Amino acid sequence: MIASITKGHGFKSLFEYLLKKEKGAIILTDAKNCLAETPAKLAAEFELIAAKSPRTEKPVRHFSIGFSEKDGVVSNETKSLAAMQIIKAMGYENCQYFTVAHSRNDKSHPKSHNHDHMHIVTNAIDLNGNRIDDFWDYRKMELALRKIEKDLELDRIACSWQKSMNKEEADIEKAINPDIKSILAQFENTPTLPEWIKKLEESSINLKFKLTREGKTQGVSYLYKGELYKGGEIGFSLPKMREKIPVCEGDLIAMRDANTRSDSLPLANHRERDKANKLVLELALKSLNGDCKLDRNRVKITLSDDGIININRTRVGKNILTAQQSGNEWIVLKSNVDKQDINVLAKIVADLERKNLNRDRPKFPKVVLANSKIEPIPQPPLKTQRESVVDRVEIKVVQVAKTSEVSKQSRQMKPRKRSNELG
Repeated sequence: MIASITKGHGFKSLFEYLLKKEKGAIILTDAKNCLAETPAKLAAEFELIAAKSPRTEKPVRHFSIGFSEKDGVVSNETKSLAAMQIIKAMGYENCQYFTVAHSRNDKSHPKSHNHDHMHIVTNAIDLNGNRIDDFWDYRKMELALRKIEKDLELDRIACSWQKSMNKEEADIEKAINPDIKSILAQFENTPTLPEWIKKLEESSINLKFKLTREGKTQGVSYLYKGELYKGGEIGFSLPKMREKIPVCEGDLIAMRDANTRSDSLPLANHRERDKANKLVLELALKSLNGDCKLDRNRVKITLSDDGIININRTRVGKNILTAQQSGNEWIVLKSNVDKQDINVLAKIVADLERKNLNRDRPKFPKVVLANSKIEPIPQPPLKTQRESVVDRVEIKVVQVAKTSEVSKQSRQMKPRKRSNELG
């Protein structure tokens, strides 16, 4: 079984679509917590409950459920049981809901269906006016479908996050080196995280912590002999690590330092390594062809007469890549690309793009000096800075003089009190 989840604003158009005669609609369960039968009246009752939570902009929940072709013709009773389990698993049993099955021979649909399917419409607002939490609803839906397949003996498929363990895929699956597990078990009782990281690095195991911008740890991976293993693959995930190794707030610096050392190592994943080699080689060839100019103080590119190209980072004295041309292709002879090299090249490319943008901007006219051979364009006389300052001073002086005269006149007009009146 597979499902799709749609969230919308209005119910009317959805009910009109589901109850079309061309669809061969079969109502599996009567509308829960409402009495209407027509699309317009159903929508009015659903929207009446949705109005209890005006902050919810999308109260419509539409679940489209498709059965497997191997299930054949699924009975309406099985569909009803499956619909009720989905509604309960998703948390909408105290809401308005409506379930309907469509025929395979849908004339309004451009393609004919080779499997049975049904639709579930629920209100995101329950009868008390509370909004149903839809966090991780896709994961909850997949888990509900897997349980229904088991309970109703339908064709069972794996969840999207699970890998199929067929023999063909198991042979291709990455072989885990048993040494890494024994090394981790040897140091699992280390008292502090920095000491544990140090012991693992001395045993040729580098760590890569997945950190957020806020400094929260979300996962851990282990780099051993050119292969990168996730913690869950070798039985030493982040929760398992925290059970064995005490982690405190001050260990964030040790985690970031460990990431820096891991990034300085050559890329372990062959896909990432091939992608990085191609990126570095393309950038070097563009530089040789004159399409872009790299900073010579940071990257040096040489091409010999034998068709061998060398790309070096000059500041750290490191050879990133050595390749040889063979016809129209390039064969990588030596690759030492790490994530720090990619970051440096990406920064150089960003600087080049920024410079190109600046070049495309309209240029200001050049300033022509008076003592040059080209005569300057005549301009109206401008006051010098000294003259303008003098003008401002004179204006201020005049204003001060005027105010002093006015105040002097007002004092003269105002009668003074006699001395005998004061006594």
